[in-house]
Amino acid sequence: MGKGTAAPIFNTGSLRYAIMKCQESSVIIKCKKMIKHKTLMVDNQILDVDTGEIKAGKCNVTLRSSTIGSCVVIASYSLKRKVGVLAHVMVPGKSPDASRNTKYAVDAIDELVSLMAGYGIKSGDIEVCLVGGANVLKEKNETICKNNIDSVINYLKEKKIKIKVKALGGTERRSITFDIAKGHIYYTEGESAEKLLWKVGHNNGKRKKA
Repeated sequence: MGKGTAAPIFNTGSLRYAIMKCQESSVIIKCKKMIKHKTLMVDNQILDVDTGEIKAGKCNVTLRSSTIGSCVVIASYSLKRKVGVLAHVMVPGKSPDASRNTKYAVDAIDELVSLMAGYGIKSGDIEVCLVGGANVLKEKNETICKNNIDSVINYLKEKKIKIKVKALGGTERRSITFDIAKGHIYYTEGESAEKLLWKVGHNNGKRKKA
């Protein structure tokens, strides 16, 4: 050190502070990377749609419902907007209450139309695929399956919504997976492997009679 030049002062307090600030910076950088990564993950999420629920998604979202028995799942899609909705209907008709209850067929379809309208999609531009309505208990006098199927189909017709593909009836449980980005709908029946049911924009889906 030259004459008249003050020597730098270091002490344990200032050293601890410097280390702490360094660690904070490192944590902030890591957090930003984690946040960025999490945001990317949200864009590729899988949403489970349970009984009575209805959910919507855009590209890079997959909607799915499993263990579908007598319920009827409605998968709707807008090819133009790349928007999909899955509604898991549990019972036929309309909710007896004033509020909308999406476990009922009519309420679920009304909510589906509302969700699609929120993306600027008119009901006439909606195409749907139906899965479910099976008599899994194999009861002779079981009517809920047929009632669910009839209620959904009749109200869709009333709303002038096009039904493109159906996998309905029978006695096997089903599942449905809706890859919105690709516009592909897959399903399983009983213990079967997953199969393509509907490729949106095509009429090559497998059809099952109710």
